[in-house]
Amino acid sequence: MTTAKEIISQLKTAIDSERTDIVCSVISELQKHSTDAELLKKVLGEPDVDGGTLLHYAVKAGKQDKVRALLAGGADPCVPNAEGKFPFDLATSSLRTVFNEELLQATAQSNLGRVCQLLAAGVDVNVVDSPETQSTPLHWAASYGNKDIVQCLCCRGASPNAYNASGMTPLHEAVRRGDRSVVDELLEYGADPELTVSIGEFVGQNSFDLAGDREDLLQALKAPHNRDLLSVEGVTDGMHPIPGSKANLVRFDSLVSTDTALTNGGGDEPSSPKLMTPTFKKLAVFEDVNATSPLKPVVTEEKLNLLWPQPQSIVQGGGKHFVIKDTLNVLILASPGQVCPSDVAELWNVRRPRFEALGVNLTLDLLTSLSDRDVSHVVCHVSSRLCPGYGTYKLTINPKQMKIVCGTAESLGYAIATLLQLMSLYKGEEEISIPTLLIDDWPELPYRGVLLDFSQGRVPNMVLLEEILDTLSTLKLNQVFLYARFRTKTPPQWQFCYTRREVLHLVDYCRQRQLNLLPVLEVGPKVQFEDLSLLYSIFSDFLACFSHADFVSCGPRLSSFLLDTSGEGDMVDVSDASKYVPLGRDQTLQLCGYPIHDLSSSMLQHLPPNVVFNEYGVKADHDFNGFCTSLAELGVHFFVCPGTAAWNSLAGCPEAALSNIFQAVKAASSQGALGAVVCDWTGKGHLTHQPFSWPGFLLGAGLSWNTECHWDYLLGHLSELLSHHVYNDALGVLGEAIIELGRAETFAIRRSRSQAGDDMQNLPEEQGSILFRLLTYPDGVPLEHLSTDALQCQTALSKMVPDGPQSRAVTQELLLTMDLMLLACKIGKALVLAGRKPGNQSSAGFSVVNFGVNNLTATARTDLANRLLEMTSTYKTVWTQHYLDSIGLSESLSTLRSLLRLLLPDSQSESLFQVQSPPSTTKTT
Repeated sequence: MTTAKEIISQLKTAIDSERTDIVCSVISELQKHSTDAELLKKVLGEPDVDGGTLLHYAVKAGKQDKVRALLAGGADPCVPNAEGKFPFDLATSSLRTVFNEELLQATAQSNLGRVCQLLAAGVDVNVVDSPETQSTPLHWAASYGNKDIVQCLCCRGASPNAYNASGMTPLHEAVRRGDRSVVDELLEYGADPELTVSIGEFVGQNSFDLAGDREDLLQALKAPHNRDLLSVEGVTDGMHPIPGSKANLVRFDSLVSTDTALTNGGGDEPSSPKLMTPTFKKLAVFEDVNATSPLKPVVTEEKLNLLWPQPQSIVQGGGKHFVIKDTLNVLILASPGQVCPSDVAELWNVRRPRFEALGVNLTLDLLTSLSDRDVSHVVCHVSSRLCPGYGTYKLTINPKQMKIVCGTAESLGYAIATLLQLMSLYKGEEEISIPTLLIDDWPELPYRGVLLDFSQGRVPNMVLLEEILDTLSTLKLNQVFLYARFRTKTPPQWQFCYTRREVLHLVDYCRQRQLNLLPVLEVGPKVQFEDLSLLYSIFSDFLACFSHADFVSCGPRLSSFLLDTSGEGDMVDVSDASKYVPLGRDQTLQLCGYPIHDLSSSMLQHLPPNVVFNEYGVKADHDFNGFCTSLAELGVHFFVCPGTAAWNSLAGCPEAALSNIFQAVKAASSQGALGAVVCDWTGKGHLTHQPFSWPGFLLGAGLSWNTECHWDYLLGHLSELLSHHVYNDALGVLGEAIIELGRAETFAIRRSRSQAGDDMQNLPEEQGSILFRLLTYPDGVPLEHLSTDALQCQTALSKMVPDGPQSRAVTQELLLTMDLMLLACKIGKALVLAGRKPGNQSSAGFSVVNFGVNNLTATARTDLANRLLEMTSTYKTVWTQHYLDSIGLSESLSTLRSLLRLLLPDSQSESLFQVQSPPSTTKTT
């Protein structure tokens, strides 16, 4: 099957032959393995079967199962046939039930684009799921969906006060669920909180009764709501949204979607089908009973959903595309008093290697009256008068011209990053064809960064570090903190892992990419307050490399020394900071927020306004909002600092990172934080390879730019975003491998604690993941809740061998991680089998006890030791390819050597291991 017509013909034959299995199999193969991303869309959307699509054909033939399979595979119900009819128009009563089920399923999954498609195709917005339950899609949305789905249904005519067979309205269901945002949305569209449940368990109770003691819900129910009020964003032109308004991804050339949607109701269109960005902040509103806004149709362009960070506003047009073949001509329009053309050209030249990687030669010239404008070209203009907002840029793409207007050099860098992403997404075999677009974009948080812990462990070599920094800059981050821990030494000497010359090079490398490289000072555990004066010259020597840094940050221990809370009255003294930290005149001090957690409000009020506090929190359920609210209410400036959840593990915990970063950024947005910094801390043993930090970095970059990105979107697209933006992996193998390895490790953690699959408590595990501890100290691992089945993730791991055209070095790290995880699983299974209670004993006590590695059979220990020895050589080779061998390698190998001693206590394990620890070196210049 090489062409769309051939595939359509075979699917038509399968429909005629009642072979639903073949229909499902073909669609599945196209989704997974097709190298042409548009092929599936053509197969399901081309009206080449008797004047209609395959969906038309299956509907007319009355093939219910085939209709269901085609809809599940993504067939668009909004494509008309030659007579202008949709498949739903041709459906019998029984077949319409299939469309109704698809609508209810899409509603429960908060699949906004699919819901809009089905409603535009003619499905009744107030259809009931069954005669027994009589729940409408709005009932489903109130119980399972998000606020955008509720808004979508209500603005298309869904009844907010309809009763189901249980005597409940959608508002009753939402209140019982406890989702404040859904309750607010229903009230905005006229849901009556005074209506009572008509039958069943809660008969006679209204929404106030169902809310119980939930103060937030009671406040929502009591607040005045007026569905006639129009927000400013509803009457603002789509190309010029007000900063802070919700993301706007629409298509303005689909008359079918517009006309059909209008029959279902009026009002503003919710955000995009895949971006799913709910509004968290209400704008100022005004009353105008005559003001109306036409309903904007929804775009279902999948590729635009992979832009990261997600732009604040995208409007997609129709007509011809902007085509790039071999050369991209960039014409720079000079602006007196603004950024000079040579500086603009430098920004483009920094990204030249990325354009060349896409097969495009970049040419730069000034825009003059003699410039050739007949060929496709880019006009670039920097003007703070035209784009006054921080980091703001506007990208307009027409068939013959692409126009970039931005306020600063920094925002031009962001615009170029978006352009590169668009070119990558729309690259074909012979040309790059980008649709007409209008993009208005800006960051929500002014400071967005990462913290790299270089105090110990895996420190990337200069080649890898430059790759990391370059990728971070394309994700529109603007800060990178280098965390260093210092000790008192006599005489004072340079203690950082890189030389001064290398640090200065990194500072300049980051400057070219609009990254601000910043120092984080911390002291070792043996350093006391009295020793700080001995470190002043060491600090000064280090900070001299960061003379242009905006901030100088201090770690938790040093912050506790500099922040004096023991003074008289309610005063907080930070005068020690100027004595022990050599700050520049234009630099702002950042302190860790831990020491002020227990301070009273009266003491917090006296914190100096020129100091910024970092709210660190690395647990998945860390209460950022609780800590940040008190700081915000008292006018204290702060950053939120979540973590990557990748330390003390083998493959990280992406679920914990997502929850931790998501909550941190939401708190930052709602409480007015200055910025968000995702911290990649080191732990024990240093067994975690660098790729497992990328999920956290990627999430932090996207969410700090556009904080309204939806949770469900992140869960469903994280691996794809990782493959595309970090590894340029078109097959998606690397991203999927990284995420699935992390999920497998998280699964083992939860099983070891008998924890539910959605329970985020105590993640990441403070002592290390269960697989990590099986390699570092297996005798201390609790096995009470483990079984051999719980460690069967090794079966899935053995199938996850990356085989795409990716970087061989990264693939080596992932394969080595899988080997380490498999070894940990084997050790765990051996311990479980050895410590399992015999079947004929009583059920009292634990079913499994950890008797230690020494109680394993000699054969089991020998097999495990041999596997460990096989990996050792590869482990050292992979380390030296990517990381400094003078930092962390010796300690990491020592961890594996300790495991070998446990497995072979009576043999010469040292000679078997053949460790040649690299000499410790101290870099100076």
